[in-house]
Amino acid sequence: QNARRYPDKPAIVYGGSVVTYAQLDAQVDALAAFLQQRLGVAPGQRVLLVSQNCPQFVAACYAVLRAGAVVVPVNPMCKEAEIRFFVEDSGARIAFAAQEVLAQVPVGDQPGELQQVVVHAYADALAGPVAPPGVEMPEWVTAPRTALSHPCHVAWVDALAAGLAFTPIAASPDDLALLPYTSGTTGHPKG
Repeated sequence: QNARRYPDKPAIVYGGSVVTYAQLDAQVDALAAFLQQRLGVAPGQRVLLVSQNCPQFVAACYAVLRAGAVVVPVNPMCKEAEIRFFVEDSGARIAFAAQEVLAQVPVGDQPGELQQVVVHAYADALAGPVAPPGVEMPEWVTAPRTALSHPCHVAWVDALAAGLAFTPIAASPDDLALLPYTSGTTGHPKG
């Protein structure tokens, strides 16, 4: 709705860079189409989201919802064994993950492993070193995108560049949208 009403207004300001509502809406459509058509995500399927707060987190979250799937947010400080638990328990087979946490995100064809991971670099959301005056950006935010060598990894920028058209799905207000987990301080986390 905001993309239609205020297409040129800032939806997200990140490190001095601006993503307008129209740009965010276009990213969400492109990613939702990629989830549907290239990764085979169907309504109701779980999709992990492992990242710090950033524009890609927002776009990925809305893309999963737009595709009718379920967002499973995962703390980016989780270790591989913890992420394996979330994958297996939720039934997720697809994830969005920041490159800084990629080593902790298990991929493959075994239980507790993901089939595909769309990988983003925080720096891709920056229009250069444009932090507000007096604000120093952390190195993990400004780190450039690294090459992906695993066949289960897809670059965020490639998913956007695929140019696929989103196919709207029939959704209901009763559909599951979000599957957060407890911290698991007294046992396994519960979704």
